[in-house]
Amino acid sequence: MSVHLYLDQLPKDSEDLPWESLDSVRVPSFFFRHRLRRIFPEKKNRILLVHPVPRPCYSRWDRDGHKRRTQLRHAWGCSEKRVLLVERDDLQKREIRFLKKITEEISTTRKDAVTLWIPNEGRGKSEPENRNDRRLAADWLLTGGTLRRSLCPLHVEALACGTPVLTTDTGDHGEWIRHGYSGLLLETEHWRSELKMYLQRLAEAPRLTRDLGVNGRRLYETYLRTGEDSR
Repeated sequence: MSVHLYLDQLPKDSEDLPWESLDSVRVPSFFFRHRLRRIFPEKKNRILLVHPVPRPCYSRWDRDGHKRRTQLRHAWGCSEKRVLLVERDDLQKREIRFLKKITEEISTTRKDAVTLWIPNEGRGKSEPENRNDRRLAADWLLTGGTLRRSLCPLHVEALACGTPVLTTDTGDHGEWIRHGYSGLLLETEHWRSELKMYLQRLAEAPRLTRDLGVNGRRLYETYLRTGEDSR
């Protein structure tokens, strides 16, 4: 029986892997493959790239995907709002305060308010429980974190939902998020100021959000969709 280890988080440089019991180590990004091959050069032929493929999404996207998004947004009371969904593993209280502040500031200058969704952060029963439903209903997804954690699986799921991603420019975060095409990359050291600037632009130009979402879905359709993708 073959044994394969799938890693979406890099081991520490001093940490070894149980190579004697493994046929291969599989990773979701070029960045991870490169880093692991540097750490374990003698094992490089057993470190393989396997692109993440999301669970089945909508094959008839123009009809079914948009219909489902409209239903979700109506059910959660955000039909007339722009939604920023935040999924960061390193989000701190001061950063939550910052995100609330900038979305409120943008909302005061616009007819359609920008609302913030942070899973398990104060929305109670009104919060979408299914993570893919959250991504499908949102206008934008904000992610980030350290370079040791791969965000490719998360980003690919967002692309399949046609949701533009805003993420930091570290690790493998930018492998599927092409700046200005399927999302926007934020310089890690200045992500707050850049996020505020880009959110203002996105709020002022709804067509830009639509174009980013369509382009992301196109990447998914072209490179990642499988024959099982039908729902």
